[in-house]
Amino acid sequence: MIIGFNINTWLSVFIVTSLLYGIGMGLFQSPNNSVIMSSVPKSELGIAGSINALARNLGMMLGTSFSTMVLFTSISIKTGTHIVKYPVGFDNLFIFGMKNTFIVALILTIIAEIITTIRFISIKRATS
Repeated sequence: MIIGFNINTWLSVFIVTSLLYGIGMGLFQSPNNSVIMSSVPKSELGIAGSINALARNLGMMLGTSFSTMVLFTSISIKTGTHIVKYPVGFDNLFIFGMKNTFIVALILTIIAEIITTIRFISIKRATS
């Protein structure tokens, strides 16, 4: 849905999209953490929780850095100049960069889903 945003997108559309994103994350995070923590012996719960938090925080940090790089690289390529901060007065350039950033994120998500599905199927076959 975010990929379809443009400079004239209504605030209500942004709010609904954000709510859907928040609900999706809420429905995913708790069960995911529960599965991770329940697969670890009680004596190692502290270590598992720490590694889980490290992976989550490292992923957010790297994801933010990578997304910012894609954003400003897209804007720089579009303008033909090196852009390193918000292009004041050129909101369409920012929207263009954000759209490209979300397209890259979507592609990476699809690749991750394919890898996960292949791994899940191979594990199911091995246990059958």
